[in-house]
Amino acid sequence: MACGEGAKPLDPGLLFASGAVVRPVATGSRARFTELFRAVEVHRARPVIERVFPFAEVPDAFRSVQSGGGLGKVVIGHR
Repeated sequence: MACGEGAKPLDPGLLFASGAVVRPVATGSRARFTELFRAVEVHRARPVIERVFPFAEVPDAFRSVQSGGGLGKVVIGHR
C-alpha cells in the first residue's frame, strides 16, 4: 500500500477487526486541488452560508439540512 508523505502504513488486520466501514471517495488529483485553491484565492470566492448553529444545537442543524430548503452551507460552530 502506498502512503502519503509522513503517513504510517495502514494495518489491514486492525482495520478489519475494528469493524470499520471503508468507502472510497473520489476527490481528484492534487494538481486539480491546487488549481481550485488558486482560483478561489485569486477570485476571493466565498461559500454561501445559510446558517451557523452552535455546537449545542447539532440536532437542529441536521434537521435544517434534511429539510432541504436552504440555499447555502449549514455550519456547526465550536465556540
